[in-house]
Amino acid sequence: MKGAHPYFVRCIKPNDRQKPNDFSEERVKIQLQYNGVKEIARIRTFGFPFRLPKHDFELKFKDLAREYTGSQLSKAIFDQIVADPTTYKVGKTQ
Repeated sequence: MKGAHPYFVRCIKPNDRQKPNDFSEERVKIQLQYNGVKEIARIRTFGFPFRLPKHDFELKFKDLAREYTGSQLSKAIFDQIVADPTTYKVGKTQ
């Protein structure tokens, strides 16, 4: 179980008539809004779309700056390749 990577699927009903190939745009919009999907999509456009756990980042990029570990490694690499430091964030776990 610990090694699993679960995915969650939200099912959206295309209509209330239970007919195939009958798409109710208003019905779908309401469901997306209630499920929070619209808000998540909006937030993601303003946020940082790529998140990599620090452990995975270290394993993948440790050879680029061998003298650093953890957050120091991330900062050292980003300082070298990213011109604008406001375009990325290094958190506690990602």
